[in-house]
Amino acid sequence: MRMLRSTRRAYAPDSSMASGMTLIEAMITLAIMCILLSLALPSMRSFVIQNRLSAETSRFIAALALVRSEAIQRGRAVLICRRSMPTLPTPYAVRQPPPNMPPATGAPVGW
Repeated sequence: MRMLRSTRRAYAPDSSMASGMTLIEAMITLAIMCILLSLALPSMRSFVIQNRLSAETSRFIAALALVRSEAIQRGRAVLICRRSMPTLPTPYAVRQPPPNMPPATGAPVGW
């Protein structure tokens, strides 16, 4: 009886099978990424704080511009007051001063 020989090998490491990562390689990559992330987080935190401060400053300057334009439009003094809920899109309110206040003295603002 004649036996047929297979021309294929049982395991052929060609390019299609060798393109994956081993578990050790994935763990080393993850460890390196964690180290880099731990180095980047403190600078990211200061960046976020600086960005929030810049945004709040811009909102306050916009509120001052609104107060100025309202004073010009009304032809009298107006006040800027902080609202009780600072999470609103416009945390500042424009109000008219009390009628018994002299116009040159201004008003104390309770921040």
